[in-house]
Amino acid sequence: MAAATIEPGAAAIVVAAGLPCALRYRRTPQLPHERARRGAHLRMLLFAAGAAAYLAAYFGLAQAARSSLVMHEARLLIGGELAGALLALALVAPPAAGRKRAGLLRFPTGPAPAVALWVANLCIWHLQAALEGSIHHPAIGAIEYVCFAAAATNMWLALARRWGDNRGRELGAVLYTAAIRIPGVALANLLLWSGTVFYPWYIHPSVVRQTSPLVDQNVAGAVLLFANVLLALAVLGGAYLSARSRLAVLASGHSRAAHAPEPVLDGAIQAARSLVEGSASGAGS
Repeated sequence: MAAATIEPGAAAIVVAAGLPCALRYRRTPQLPHERARRGAHLRMLLFAAGAAAYLAAYFGLAQAARSSLVMHEARLLIGGELAGALLALALVAPPAAGRKRAGLLRFPTGPAPAVALWVANLCIWHLQAALEGSIHHPAIGAIEYVCFAAAATNMWLALARRWGDNRGRELGAVLYTAAIRIPGVALANLLLWSGTVFYPWYIHPSVVRQTSPLVDQNVAGAVLLFANVLLALAVLGGAYLSARSRLAVLASGHSRAAHAPEPVLDGAIQAARSLVEGSASGAGS
């Protein structure tokens, strides 16, 4: 029933916007050995899950997103952040022979532009005029949805690229996550604690639901705050585990090196052995 309210033009915008991502996924290089094949199967599942979340959130929550800010934010979180994270993981290329880390598909934006793009996208589409247009005009709503999905995918890809660095990767991931999440947390607190209704244009059928626009806005802020805090904790937890594992590997390497003969000592032993052999040969002659 919700899908019947979607205009074909808006649906075409959403579907067509996902085609470049699918084509980029098909061009990701594959490696012949068994481990790479297992990784390819995992990437396929991640891509399918991301595409399913992207399409399901748009078509399944279309009507609900027009009547509730809570559902509007949930739709963008599922079809944008969740789908973008899954698609970004699927677009990570497998490691090539001789490389120490997996190569990543090169998107045009690095960490700093990705942060700017994500924050600008978040702020622009939460302006009153932009959000009202996305509610009442299906084509604008489809463009909003595609912008969130594209910015989220690019944001997660930039995080994966930063995490792939060998130097300061955990610190870079923490700083990047803070830059991404602070604006979202600020917006969430504004919606959660404000006593003013910022978006009064939602359709609230009094027979179906009795929630006031202010309560709906406050709950939407709580949902947005919970999602941002949860995602930030997930990245911070991953950074902590990554740093702990790397330090454990370094510690084990140092302990093995401490028990190994030193090169200087090896040279001294070899020199003493040559001296003794030379003395013995001289005495025999």
